[in-house]
Amino acid sequence: MPHMVSNKFRQYLKIYFELLKINFMTMMEYRVDLFSIILPTLGYSFGYLIFLNVILNKVPVVAGWNFNSMLLIFAVEQLSYYLSWILYRESLYEFTLAVRNGNFDSIMKLPFDQRFITSFRKSSLNVVIPGLFTVVLMIYALQGIHLSVVMLLLGVFLFICGVVILYNLMFMVSAISFWTIESKDL
Repeated sequence: MPHMVSNKFRQYLKIYFELLKINFMTMMEYRVDLFSIILPTLGYSFGYLIFLNVILNKVPVVAGWNFNSMLLIFAVEQLSYYLSWILYRESLYEFTLAVRNGNFDSIMKLPFDQRFITSFRKSSLNVVIPGLFTVVLMIYALQGIHLSVVMLLLGVFLFICGVVILYNLMFMVSAISFWTIESKDL
């Protein structure tokens, strides 16, 4: 039985990487769109850095929060946002469109788990570069904060739990598209 589970996991991992490859090739086909996503997201991050620098230039601590701790909170929020786009957000949007337009039957006919294909078919790989920039911001912010290894591991665990909870909430909202035509606004 454990061999069967690991074999099925490998099969879905292989499918996921094939889908990533297809999404990467699509992204490279539309390079102008790629840069039209990368530049504003990086500009937003730089703007936030300037905002924090201006706020904390004269007053180094606001309500017990210094520059590094505020930067860490911003980086964690941005990382969860970018991960949702990289992993599943575009797919769930496509799912609601497919249900609304009546094209969901083509997904149902695929020989894979429908939730897996519905959730991970499309990936927005154009936010990988801003996501990596966010990881750099996070590493920079962590250098100025004294955290133990246990606190870091607990933070990573809670972050992963938050990403899983967000995915499930977004999937539930997307599933409402069977009963309404504008569930994406929820």
